[in-house]
Amino acid sequence: MKKLLCALMALMMLTAFALAEAPSAEVIDRFSDTWVDAGAAMEIWYDADDAAFHCTAVLGDGGDVSDKFEYASCRYDADSDTLICEDGARTHEDHGESTVTDGLTAAVFFADVGDRLIWNDSEGLAQDLRLRRLEDAEATEYAKSLGFAGRWGCGRATIDITVQDDGTFKVFVSWASSAAQSVEWGYACAYDGDSKCLYTCMPGSKAVVTYAEDGDFDSAVTEYEDGEARFRIDGDGMLIWEDAKENAGEGMRFERGIDFGASGSEIRSMNDTVDMNDGEYPASFDRANLSGDALGDVKLYTVDCYDIVDIDQMAVGDTIVVEGESIRIESLEEDEYGHKLVNGGYDAGGCTLSPFSEDNCWMCVEDDDFNTCTERAEVTLTLSENVVFTDGWDIEKDPVTAEGIEAVTAAIQGSENDAFDSHNTTVRLEDGRVVEIIRRYVP
Repeated sequence: MKKLLCALMALMMLTAFALAEAPSAEVIDRFSDTWVDAGAAMEIWYDADDAAFHCTAVLGDGGDVSDKFEYASCRYDADSDTLICEDGARTHEDHGESTVTDGLTAAVFFADVGDRLIWNDSEGLAQDLRLRRLEDAEATEYAKSLGFAGRWGCGRATIDITVQDDGTFKVFVSWASSAAQSVEWGYACAYDGDSKCLYTCMPGSKAVVTYAEDGDFDSAVTEYEDGEARFRIDGDGMLIWEDAKENAGEGMRFERGIDFGASGSEIRSMNDTVDMNDGEYPASFDRANLSGDALGDVKLYTVDCYDIVDIDQMAVGDTIVVEGESIRIESLEEDEYGHKLVNGGYDAGGCTLSPFSEDNCWMCVEDDDFNTCTERAEVTLTLSENVVFTDGWDIEKDPVTAEGIEAVTAAIQGSENDAFDSHNTTVRLEDGRVVEIIRRYVP
């Protein structure tokens, strides 16, 4: 971070400082070092050639925002035990755009209690800081922390960590939801030698970024600018992202050097686009909402059924949508029964895919061989005049069959079992009207 004075500035200042009395070795030693606080770092050094102290400082950013200060000369005032800094300049970086403010001054001195250094800059940006000396032991730990730097990947998400000139870390998280959109987080972090982690030293930001069809940037919408996070490396060498704002990194473990990025595919159920006016669908409803020919608040579902080609080509880094939720594929294996286990399978919090030859597709299988379903609509349905209700919920009795609105209503309202859900009930629709309700036995 040390900056040499340009030749012109050196010539201008040389005469004035040559006449000044050089500070003692004790004074030089007390001020000269690297000083840090949350979101800030300052380096002070003494140059015997021009008999002056020099200082550079950086205030951390919230992603792509930072302020860098450079003071061309700092003289020591013995009466106040203070460095008086002049000819300062601040460079403000804001998402790639720079502005420079010249003619700044500052006073640097020690707090009345303790060994903290106070930096009073003329713009008041550092007034709350209490800088501490970067100790040798901490510097050793800091050097170890450089193992965080680099690119890390998990599914469609990547984390890029770079070390800044001031010793802070810039952390950029990108999570591609599709080729046209991504969610991006930006953090400025410092290293904590005690907990061996990076922590946000300035508030972080989150934005949703969209891209045009040609891949160029289109727009960005900022969701918040007060994020907090920690990043640590676990015993397996995986990076863990602990997002205190909304727990976005829950369950994610990032591998060093892996970048799945936009190469991953999204695998969706073939039933996501079916016409819900005709066909047989899992359904759930409360029989109290059956009145006359109307059945209210019916939830309609489609079975998650995946194309055999998509499943055959599925790979780590892809995303599969199950019950309307996206699952990033971090591991993929096959068990002895020919099931494909995504992220360890259903029992491990992932999903288990099983082939169904009669439907020419793969389905996600839960406990008791239930197939996963995605809720598609919540509607009021009209019963057709000749609607049929077939009720086989009781395995010890023959199925009950009723036909016509009045008979179906009586059978549903009079049943000993009031459960009608997506596991045991389907409705068959024709032109949006219910022509059949089927309830099956579920163990």
